Amino acid sequence: MIGGMKLSVSLSDLASHALETIVRSHKSNASAVIEAGLLRFAELPQDGQERDIRRLKAARRAATSRDAWMHVFWQALAEEFDAVDFDHTGDGNPMIPRSHRGFQLVYLYDERNPTSGPIHVHAFQSPVIDGRALLHDWAFTKDDSVHAAARTVADWIRASEARTAADVRRDEDSVVTETIHPNLRPDRERVARWRSEIEHLKTQIMTLVMFRDDFARFEKIVKGNERIMRAASPFPARVKQWYIDSQAMRIRRLLEAKGERNDVHSLRILLEDMRRTCAAFTRGSIEELFDEDDAPDYGPEERDFLVSSMWRNVGDVANDEDRLYSKQIKEHLTQLADASMRIINYADKVIAHDTVAGVPSEELPKFSEISGCVDVIERIAKHYIVALTGAGYSSLSPIAQYDELDVFRFTWLPPVEGG
Repeated sequence: MIGGMKLSVSLSDLASHALETIVRSHKSNASAVIEAGLLRFAELPQDGQERDIRRLKAARRAATSRDAWMHVFWQALAEEFDAVDFDHTGDGNPMIPRSHRGFQLVYLYDERNPTSGPIHVHAFQSPVIDGRALLHDWAFTKDDSVHAAARTVADWIRASEARTAADVRRDEDSVVTETIHPNLRPDRERVARWRSEIEHLKTQIMTLVMFRDDFARFEKIVKGNERIMRAASPFPARVKQWYIDSQAMRIRRLLEAKGERNDVHSLRILLEDMRRTCAAFTRGSIEELFDEDDAPDYGPEERDFLVSSMWRNVGDVANDEDRLYSKQIKEHLTQLADASMRIINYADKVIAHDTVAGVPSEELPKFSEISGCVDVIERIAKHYIVALTGAGYSSLSPIAQYDELDVFRFTWLPPVEGG
């Protein structure tokens, strides 16, 4: 309380330990030390007081959990440079690499202790010269001061940023020759795997699109024939159910999430890997498509125009970074999830498994949802097919070189005798 009466305060473990250390060092008492600190705080300008209170609240939040510490660390590091969080995706994921002043920073995933071990911060100089760069690793815990940790990393960046690429090559004692973290550098082998995967997925998506278009033609025939519409036979309705079930399973398979198995082809898994390792693909990845032996022979200006156009579609031009635009990939993943959620739920609970709960009738996917989801898959797949392979498609529906409807142009079943 105020006015000479005793006042009870609550201190964090870190503050209590600091108070105890200072009291012992100066052979004083807790009241004197707290009062001295409070008077010094009162001398600060208002913005300084607000800053310290904000930092205190952030430090308390960081101490609540390992995940909270990791979130607050990025904010504290950005504050060291009078900036906001360096998250180029804008989704707040602490595992997304951060970029600042020619350096990349990221948390390294510890497979042995993914949720309880030390918090590993990895920083390296970018762009890299000849595969060599200044880099440094730190290991912190949630019990460490998050602001002191941020200051340590910021001091290293400040000390390192003045050094030019020429300095790095000359001063061999301070150059680390290990390659930087594989998720944060160009990776031609990974891009080659992406290209192979999108080619495989393209054939599966073409089948999905072809079945959509085939059924649309079949439905047009049925609805255009009054005799079929008046007939008592449930066969056309069964064909529609067969179509819905088969397409639902194909969509489920194409958008399967990463699980214990690593031997499945999935557009979702591919895009998640591209988002997580967006630095693997650069503008040079597009340029090399034009260097293939079977590539068209474009002139320099036309080639540059095409490369620039393709790069603007997938590159992180908004942040002037030579990598894929991970925020766009995230948006595409969200669109796929939104379009397929009810369909995959139906496929899981009704087709692939006969669950007790099943799916309520109001949650059954509508025919239009199946078609709409196929549209989304086709549109997003075309976006990455052209980026990875250079092949552009107006549609992934195969064009038949014959009359696909010729089987409907004659009677299938002769009339019943005596009917």
